[in-house]
Amino acid sequence: MRSLAGWVLLLVSLVGVYTTFKEQFSRFGRAAVGMTAVGMLLITGLLIRRGVLFVASGFRSVPASGADPAELVLSMATVSGLVFTVVGAGCIGFALRRIENCPAATAWLLLLAPILPLGVIVSNLVFDLPIALGRIVVSTNTLFVPFGLGWVALGVTVYLEY
Repeated sequence: MRSLAGWVLLLVSLVGVYTTFKEQFSRFGRAAVGMTAVGMLLITGLLIRRGVLFVASGFRSVPASGADPAELVLSMATVSGLVFTVVGAGCIGFALRRIENCPAATAWLLLLAPILPLGVIVSNLVFDLPIALGRIVVSTNTLFVPFGLGWVALGVTVYLEY
């Protein structure tokens, strides 16, 4: 449930970002906000589904995956939601670079959000990273650190500047 609360707060903050910068965003910036919103709504919907299943099962853990084809669809939806969210945040960072009053650090942190995971994926394909390193990166959500820091910096920027 903490995850659901976090994603709902991210959605609320995305609305705040859009209302703050909508006059200054180009079409690209508005599309980036839309892409991020689609990803966040997808993940939030999946988390609501998980909560409903948890309650329906009598507050017992429900397996995340199985042989059921629907589980593959849910896994693909989760990955798609995360990709839309992180790439959309990077695009928001790119759009913020064109706004005069926005600190460069905020834009660069959001730009790093999709670059770091993409770098890990490409380096894994090219250099065949060890499985232990991959498990550490995936299990600790290290790849989302730039996304989180960028989002915090964006919140501070909106709060202090506007």
